[in-house]
Amino acid sequence: MPFLCLLLTTAGWVGLGLLFVKVLQSLFNIFYPYLVGRPRNLRELAGENAGWAVVTGATDGIGKAYARELAQRGFDLVLISRSAEKLETVATELKQYSRESSGHREVQVRTVQFDFTNAKLADYEQHIFAQLNDINVGILVNNVGMVNGYPERLDKSPGGIQETVDIAVVNVLPVTILSAFVLRQMANRGRGVIVNVASAAALCNWYYYGVYSAAKANEKFSCLEIAKF
Repeated sequence: MPFLCLLLTTAGWVGLGLLFVKVLQSLFNIFYPYLVGRPRNLRELAGENAGWAVVTGATDGIGKAYARELAQRGFDLVLISRSAEKLETVATELKQYSRESSGHREVQVRTVQFDFTNAKLADYEQHIFAQLNDINVGILVNNVGMVNGYPERLDKSPGGIQETVDIAVVNVLPVTILSAFVLRQMANRGRGVIVNVASAAALCNWYYYGVYSAAKANEKFSCLEIAKF
């Protein structure tokens, strides 16, 4: 019995130690960029003559904020989103913003209207790859995503099976396909930046958000794979 107690106590302390390390890693990842890390030179990271940045889901929220920051730094932009009207509005805003706020020339902006929910590879080739073949992409921001309207059991999704399929497709395929495409030129150049906008849901299985959590975990592991290049 003393041996069993010692074994269980040791296992308990080891488990607590591993949990503590995991918490420290998470806190480090959250606070390091803001409190310790220093800004990197995006031009240097993107590579020589790689002056274009591609942003998906670029007309609202995080995607628009990324596009705005990149425009301020003088990167030409390819904006990809579902709404043609919003794309044109944001493109006009970014051109003016880049000209007035940073002292750079007015950036070039290409727009691609694209619905990621039901796109096949041929659609990517025709509408997106065609816009990227003649430019040097230094930065790719995989921001487009989709989440449940509210938490619900898989069989009771308010949008039915179609919504579940859309969540899986939009959060997995664009990251995979676009990263694979731009990595070819980035790998040849030996430089490039790919940003996958994931979620805390990637770290655990959110209750009633299982499909979304799994899809965001895919983005996390995609980052680990891409980092090997």
